[in-house]
Amino acid sequence: ESANNGVVRIDDIDVGAHLWNDYVDAAADASFYHRIEWKELNERTFGHQAFYLAHSDEGRINGILPLIMIRSRIFGRLLCSLPFLNYCGPSAVDAATTGLLVAEASRIAEREAANYLELRALRVCDDALPVSTEKISLTVPLATDHETIWTGFTSKHRNNIRRSYKT
Repeated sequence: ESANNGVVRIDDIDVGAHLWNDYVDAAADASFYHRIEWKELNERTFGHQAFYLAHSDEGRINGILPLIMIRSRIFGRLLCSLPFLNYCGPSAVDAATTGLLVAEASRIAEREAANYLELRALRVCDDALPVSTEKISLTVPLATDHETIWTGFTSKHRNNIRRSYKT
């Protein structure tokens, strides 16, 4: 076990990327936003530094926490999971693993002199951390049939969608 209690950083998108995404695909509390491809997008497109943390036990990933460091002249240094998204907090098999991931995120925030550590999670990750409930996220179930979704829109909404295809 590593000095970080099994928490490792995925630095190379090619090394461990398939294991990361395999975990995301199987985890009930992981979303599309947890996928490894967001790492490369944030690094290459925006120039942000990524800290993608995974808890590994016997070669198997038990939890993940994607983090991005944003350096802003206005807001300072923000270590966030993930910027531009409403939620993408830790995903783990149990509360103990979540705790290990959050503890490592706190160590990184301190080491990197972050002004803020913002875990955009659907639930409280650590009772010792301050919690903000200012963001609201709505989830709407969608029918599997596209025709049902389409006919569920008002005629005005359907016309606006058709008009967008013409421009």
